[in-house]
Amino acid sequence: MVLKKNSIFVVAGDSVTDCDRDFLAPTWKSESLGNGYAYFLQAALTGFCPELNVQVINRGVGGDTSAQLLDRWQEDVLECKPDFISILIGVNDAWRHFDGHAGLNELIDVAGFKENCRKMIRSGLDCGAGMCILSPFMLELNKEDPLGKMVREYAAAAREVAQEFKLPYVDLQAAFDEVLAQRYTCNFSPDRIHPNEAAHMIILRELWKTLTGGQLLG
Repeated sequence: MVLKKNSIFVVAGDSVTDCDRDFLAPTWKSESLGNGYAYFLQAALTGFCPELNVQVINRGVGGDTSAQLLDRWQEDVLECKPDFISILIGVNDAWRHFDGHAGLNELIDVAGFKENCRKMIRSGLDCGAGMCILSPFMLELNKEDPLGKMVREYAAAAREVAQEFKLPYVDLQAAFDEVLAQRYTCNFSPDRIHPNEAAHMIILRELWKTLTGGQLLG
């Protein structure tokens, strides 16, 4: 387990991390964690590693791109004084190219995404935090789907940046590709982007393996 006793673990990202968390709830209340993998991660750490007394803090904001996460990085993430940070961002960087919610001058290409990630990683490491990078993903096996194809490009960019800094990379796209070979997308997401409870358990499983050096839950 890479987490030490009394660690603060900040999970940063977009709606996949946010998951209806109560922004006004104090961090010691479960409502602050939302109902996704952040909540399940706290439950797993408390149940399986009670001696560590790890606190998970959810810093996901629905709709965020890498640029928006970077804008709030200092106040929202680093000021929590985390011992460990996970970053799950990028699907909105791709999605904004398709949904009409951003002007052309606001669109983030792969190079811009990588630089935003580098800035967050550098500052996190400078503060002494351990870090890991989770890949953006889309629950779509058709690799020629335009949005899905672009999301995979951002996932590859996230891997490259993680490798630059020698950080663990959690390949969620590969994990979802594996389960989608067995069950249809609607079993894991209503819209191919936002995970349901089963899909959040897959995120937890992959993150847990990274934190524990490959151990299974339990």
